[in-house]
Amino acid sequence: MNQVVARRFIVQHQGSIGLALGALVLLTLLFDYFVGFGGVNLIGLRLAYFVLVSLLVSYIYITSTTRN
Repeated sequence: MNQVVARRFIVQHQGSIGLALGALVLLTLLFDYFVGFGGVNLIGLRLAYFVLVSLLVSYIYITSTTRN
């Protein structure tokens, strides 16, 4: 039931969610450029980009498979 509610919300607010995801990517890039995630293995950076890619792939999947 949760997936149906999430899918409906994403479909109803596609534009604003897309802008929010784009802003998250931009903020992550700016944070990495000015502050940096630090660490030898850049685990923080990898984790941040993993979360962003997961959100973007989920968003693209939901918006592309939903029939209007």
